[in-house]
Amino acid sequence: MKPIISVASLFIVVMGGEIGTRIHLNRGYRLHLDGNRGSENSRYIMDVSNCIEYRLSPNKTWTWGEFKIVVNSDGIRGPEIPAIRDPAETRILHLGDSFTFGWSVRDDQTISASLDRILAAKGVKCRNINLGVIGYNLTQYRQAFMERLHLARAGDVVVINIFVNDGDPPGYGTSAPNPRNLFGRFDSWFINEGIHMFNEALKKEGEGYRLILPHRKHVQLDAAVSFDPSTVNGRHAVQAYVEMVNLCRERSLSLVTVSHPLILRTEFSDKYLYEGVDRTIEAWAAKAGSPFVDMTRAFLESREDPAGFVHKGDGHYNAKGNEFTAKRISTELLKILSN
Repeated sequence: MKPIISVASLFIVVMGGEIGTRIHLNRGYRLHLDGNRGSENSRYIMDVSNCIEYRLSPNKTWTWGEFKIVVNSDGIRGPEIPAIRDPAETRILHLGDSFTFGWSVRDDQTISASLDRILAAKGVKCRNINLGVIGYNLTQYRQAFMERLHLARAGDVVVINIFVNDGDPPGYGTSAPNPRNLFGRFDSWFINEGIHMFNEALKKEGEGYRLILPHRKHVQLDAAVSFDPSTVNGRHAVQAYVEMVNLCRERSLSLVTVSHPLILRTEFSDKYLYEGVDRTIEAWAAKAGSPFVDMTRAFLESREDPAGFVHKGDGHYNAKGNEFTAKRISTELLKILSN
C-alpha cells in the first residue's frame, strides 16, 4: 500500500508543479516595452514571422564608447551605396545580428569592412554590404533580406551569419512573447524550468551549462530550443532559413552559411558545449547546397587563446576576431567568385 501512496503523492506533486509552472510562465513573462527585453524573457520566442520589429535609423551617427558608428541613408551601417551601380562590381550582402553589425568596433573593423580589404587585395572588385542589426534573429534576417533585395542582382552573394540564439526573440521590440512556443508538444514545462534554473546556478558558479533532458540534441537547453523543430521557435527559425535559400535560388544569388560560436573561457574548449547547434546549422546548409563556414572549428584549429578574439567579459568578436572571421569567410567567397 505504501508504494502506491508514494507514487500517487509523487504524481500529485509533479502535476501540481506542471500546472503551477504553466500558470506562472503564461502570466509572468512579458517584454519590457521600453525597447529592451528582460533577461528571463530571453528564452521565449515571440511571433515575429511576419514583422521585423525594428530597424537602424538612417542618416545617423553616434558614439559607442570610443568608436563612431555611421548609418547611411539606406539604414545600413557603413558608407553610402552608390545609386548607380558599377557593372563590374559584385555585391555581397551580409545578414546577421550584433556579430555582423560589429559590436564595439569601428566601422572599418566589422566583418564586412574587413572582407572589402581582403578581397580587394586579391583583385576582386566587390562591395560588402553590412545588413547586420543588433538583436536580430533568423525571422528578422529573412525580412531584412526581402527589404534589401533591390540591392542585389544575379551573380551576387548572400552570407547568412547564424549565432546560437538566433531562434530566440529579437533583442528589442514591443510584442509579448508566448511561452508555449518554447516547448514541444509533449514537453514538461515543470521539468524544463527546473533544469533551466539548475543550469543558471551552474553558470553562476562558472561551470557552464551541463544538464539537459535526454531527448535534447544540444547540450545547452536554451540553445537547443532555438533550433529544435519540435518547438514553435525552432520551426520559425528553419522556415526563415529555407525561405532565404529559396529567395537566393529564385534570383540566382550564391549563398554562404556561417555558424558563429559563443566564446567564453568557461564555455569554449575542445569540448565546446554548443557543438550540436553548429551541426544543426551545418545540416541546413548541406540540404540547401550552401558552403558552410564553421567558425567554432576555425577558432579551435587556430590554437590561439579564444579570449584574444573577443571583447573582455563579453563574447562578441573584437577587431582581431572580425578579421580572423573575414579571412575564413573569404576562402569560400573566392571559390564562388572565381567561377
